[in-house]
Amino acid sequence: AHVIHFSRHILIGRLAGVAYQNGDFAVAGRRLGQAAAGDYSLAWNLATSPVDKVTTVLSEVTPSLFSAVQHDRAELRRYFLLLSEVLCLATFPIAVGIALVSHDLVPVILGPKWVAAATPLAILALYSGARSVTILYQHVFNAIRETRFAMWMTVVTAILLVAGFVAGSHWGTAGIAAAWLVVHPVISWYIFTKVARSLGLSTSAYFKALRLGMDGSLGMAVVVLVFQHWL
Repeated sequence: AHVIHFSRHILIGRLAGVAYQNGDFAVAGRRLGQAAAGDYSLAWNLATSPVDKVTTVLSEVTPSLFSAVQHDRAELRRYFLLLSEVLCLATFPIAVGIALVSHDLVPVILGPKWVAAATPLAILALYSGARSVTILYQHVFNAIRETRFAMWMTVVTAILLVAGFVAGSHWGTAGIAAAWLVVHPVISWYIFTKVARSLGLSTSAYFKALRLGMDGSLGMAVVVLVFQHWL
């Protein structure tokens, strides 16, 4: 019975994840037309592909790593913080960098016909950076057998995001992209509070682990913005 319940939670969560991960494309195509959907799809691929290259590698090894220390909360907490630090340092500069130069990157690299993808690209790039560190939450819940909570959170996320995509579509592809940046961090913060309680982790310790990547990205952003203003 335990195995069946565990598998059911994982399966329903995965299906809900598929629903909201493809909901934005469906809404863009349905409400904005094929041209806008093409712009949005291009922006999504450019924004998420570089970050996914990093997160995919870690996602393949993290479940077995967390499973090996699932009964030792101190070690699980240590691995969680270490991987969070690595992900932040590797992905935040990429995400922030793409967001800062998106309006130059698109017309120069892809041509003026894709200029409509620049704004959603900037928004989605920031979202992809924030999402990169949250992928560890699901692995923690699987390791400590909190899959029921994770399942319901994924279902709630799917409902809120799809509603956000529909509402955001009134402002075009940028509005749909903004739904990710508005809804996902709020849900992720609530989920993090559960992770923190389960691991005995303080918020300050978590942000201390992220600080190297965040400070580096902030410094880079200041330099780029000053350089853009000077030009």
